[in-house]
Amino acid sequence: MGLNRPDADSVGGEQNPSGDQSNGGSDLQITADAISLVRGSEVLDVLDKRPTTVGIVNVGTGLSERHNVKTVSIDGASPSPEAVQNGKYKFFNERGVVTLGAPQGAAKRFLEFVGGAEGQKILARHGVISAK
Repeated sequence: MGLNRPDADSVGGEQNPSGDQSNGGSDLQITADAISLVRGSEVLDVLDKRPTTVGIVNVGTGLSERHNVKTVSIDGASPSPEAVQNGKYKFFNERGVVTLGAPQGAAKRFLEFVGGAEGQKILARHGVISAK
């Protein structure tokens, strides 16, 4: 099931940490014709084909490849790496790495690579915004 506004189709691409889809607005209703998708690429495929559809995806999921999909500005800020970095766009996901003790061996080499220039370039190509 998905969440649907009476005036637009709706697909969901994100779940909260408990795994439930949240009904954040009182005017939202779960309807039989709403669909729920988990992968960002699936959500973008539906958004691209159905002009009245609303969905939530990460910016790095190939959004720039879907010319029929438009982003929504919030409080005058568009979702862009620059707007996230300068604090104007406040809706983003943080990711991190946790190790048991100091990283060693392959884990240490991986983290050094990811934190280096080449790793940061690769992450940036996939929409990841560095915390540095």
